[in-house]
Amino acid sequence: MNWNHRIVDMTHENLGDPWFEIKEVHYENNGKIIGYADICTGDETVEGLIFCLERMLTDVRNKKVINGVTLKEEE
Repeated sequence: MNWNHRIVDMTHENLGDPWFEIKEVHYENNGKIIGYADICTGDETVEGLIFCLERMLTDVRNKKVINGVTLKEEE
């Protein structure tokens, strides 16, 4: 299993008003999305937390936005 952080369009859950969230998206080894989780960012050290935040920024800058409805259908 692999995972990364993605921006997910959650407008459908917000009564049609635009809403985007960063989610931890999980994949099978073949790349198929198998689910996602809300994130709570934390670490045992400040340096570790900064590393996590930098990874999140890299992921969301370099990967396309995912539609939350599509993710629900794939779960």
